Amino acid sequence: MDNEWLGFYFPDELTMFELLGVVRLESEEGFWEYEITDQYQITLRLSFNFIEKYFQTVLSANGRVLQSANQDGVWTLHTLISGGTTALRAEAHYDGSFTTVDIFWKPNIRVSWRSALTAVY
Repeated sequence: MDNEWLGFYFPDELTMFELLGVVRLESEEGFWEYEITDQYQITLRLSFNFIEKYFQTVLSANGRVLQSANQDGVWTLHTLISGGTTALRAEAHYDGSFTTVDIFWKPNIRVSWRSALTAVY
């Protein structure tokens, strides 16, 4: 089941638990955060704020951050089936660009960020 908050669509807590197999770490109003670790000890910290409409991923290994990225203007976070694997996809429109983030966690963590310019100023 999906939730909607002022135009930001996202899975409910039960769906996120069923997908990721972990419970939410943070409980601030509007802010959800999850952390999962794969078989190679790569850790993904995934967070989003449906009030402020942003999304963030942080990849780390052995306690060291390898990559951190965030995006404002997120309007949807939904499940995606790709090649028989379930993933999460975040989509955002912000300041003339369109961004998609695909997150896979089985059998190993993979995060793919893509942006395209949609307007010229």
